[in-house]
Amino acid sequence: MKQRLDKTERRLNAGIAGVTALASIPYVPGSTFSYGIGGGNYRDGNALAAGVQFRTSASTNVRVNVSWDSAGNSAAGVGFAGGW
Repeated sequence: MKQRLDKTERRLNAGIAGVTALASIPYVPGSTFSYGIGGGNYRDGNALAAGVQFRTSASTNVRVNVSWDSAGNSAAGVGFAGGW
């Protein structure tokens, strides 16, 4: 039972690190195209993330990113923003 809990904790820590890496990706404001990488750590979990952002018009952006963590998992996200 303890081994299962330890494995679950390692996966959770790695997942939190993955989300931290995604949130840490910097982008260049005002650019038509921007890319970045970010890293994350939480307890014994580590992760790396990469992403791109496209300004599709003067008032819209699209962002796509992915992370890989030390537990062998990956996460991906996509977002759209518009304004006036």
